[in-house]
Amino acid sequence: MTKTYIGQHFLTNEVILEKIAGFVPKNSTILEIGAGEGQLTRKLARHASQIETVEIDKDLLPTLYLLLRSNKNLKITIENALTLDFQKYPNYWLVGNIPYHITEPLVMKLADTNFKSIILMVGDSFGREATAIPDNMENFGKLSWIIYAYFRAKIELEVGKENFDPVPRTDSSVLVLTPRNPDEFKDGKLFLMRWLVRSIKGNKLIKNALMEGIIRLKKSTKNQAKEIISNTELSPLLLSKPFEQLNNEEYRKLYQSLDIVLKLLK
Repeated sequence: MTKTYIGQHFLTNEVILEKIAGFVPKNSTILEIGAGEGQLTRKLARHASQIETVEIDKDLLPTLYLLLRSNKNLKITIENALTLDFQKYPNYWLVGNIPYHITEPLVMKLADTNFKSIILMVGDSFGREATAIPDNMENFGKLSWIIYAYFRAKIELEVGKENFDPVPRTDSSVLVLTPRNPDEFKDGKLFLMRWLVRSIKGNKLIKNALMEGIIRLKKSTKNQAKEIISNTELSPLLLSKPFEQLNNEEYRKLYQSLDIVLKLLK
């Protein structure tokens, strides 16, 4: 029995389950989060040389344990995905069908991990924001910034809400996140975008995080960095906020200011 109060909605369409499993190459090592009753787990196990599936709901264990009989490559872990140490899974493929209310904190946690690729079932509005690019500012916000700084994002499949049990309130999308190549961060704008995301952990103000990023990028002095920031026309209010507390309009202004920063650094 599903528990909608913790966001459980199980994908039941066999054709869509097969398509999702098909996004993972044969003989891959897979980490699945949000196993549910194992509908996708069963299909992923056929593609995997090794698969670990993670589920938070202990009541689903009896159903999942049945899969162990026919899938010797399967390991089952009961844990909250948000507390999982993702650094233990280098070069794995991550596949997740998780409660939509934890998607954003999960993506935050996935930045700076070493997965080959990340395949997530997400709400359709989340998918639109996740794939928004800076050149099209309409849907660009905090989530777009974070994902763009670390991944190449693509919606591979649209999934109607009628394909879930129980039926959720919104349609869904299969979002694929491919980690950026390290060489891409030689680009000054991507470097500064990622630096500002990393400032979240220290709760640093934009003015301090941006100054540190400029110093790291071009070995500028502190005074040079301050002067560059003063020429960006970013408001004192924006500069005095932590990255996480900006609104969408401020994220757009901050992104546009990076062009000025890079021009002044030449």
